[in-house]
Amino acid sequence: MENESVIEIKDIRFRSRRFQAPAKRLDEDRLVFVLDVPPNPIACWLSSWVPQLVHSWLLQLLPEWFLPTTVVMKERNPAKADSYETKSKHIGIFDLSRRRHQIRTRPTPAILLEKVERVSLHSLSTQELKSPFLLTELQGMYNLLTKNGVVHGDPRLHNFLRIDKRIVAIDFEFSYPLPSDVTNKDELETLKIEFGKRVRQEVGVELDDIGPSQAGREERGARREQEAIEKLRREEERAEKERLDKKDLDTDIMEMKREIKEKKRDIVELKHQVKEKEK
Repeated sequence: MENESVIEIKDIRFRSRRFQAPAKRLDEDRLVFVLDVPPNPIACWLSSWVPQLVHSWLLQLLPEWFLPTTVVMKERNPAKADSYETKSKHIGIFDLSRRRHQIRTRPTPAILLEKVERVSLHSLSTQELKSPFLLTELQGMYNLLTKNGVVHGDPRLHNFLRIDKRIVAIDFEFSYPLPSDVTNKDELETLKIEFGKRVRQEVGVELDDIGPSQAGREERGARREQEAIEKLRREEERAEKERLDKKDLDTDIMEMKREIKEKKRDIVELKHQVKEKEK
């Protein structure tokens, strides 16, 4: 689109630093820009010469002077002020992206994010969606959300990114505080269902693309698998019936033993009465 190629100059104020940066809008319908941050000579020198530990400390203390050369800026949309406020509340609570700060582009507030390579879960292949490692990464993300008392509120594949073998949640418009006695288990299960839907869709597309003979083999294989499942179910039902029959038999035996015991007691009592009469 024509608007996407337009370069604007943004006047940025980020804590103790002011600078101007060329900005390219990512989407003409959203106030999201890619900024080319001018390098800072002092920060470049410090990054090259100071020990890593000191550099990490300076990065936490003065992040505005150690910005990457390319960042993403999301300005507040006056028509969606509540959505912006919801996002900004989460800044500093947990590390969703590598760096996330509030800045001000005169006179509009904005959120600054580091631009990182990522892929949406919606774009992952079927094999990747079925990977146990992906579920482990998702569990880690939801554990972090639960620890910080947050519900994402919109568990759909396109709202989650995979970055450096970890999952990052985006678009917190529907998020809300998590009750203290609840976890994010339900949201995780909902996302697993989304995985299943996506896998079934992919399998359907693959069946449309293969030839009739291969499709026939796939169908026969699925039918054999279903027959095996049905056979296993019948065997389980038969085993359960045998178990119940045995239980009923054991119950009958116990009842017979009880009756025999009572009859023996009656006989003893009768003998005792006979002896008394003979006396």
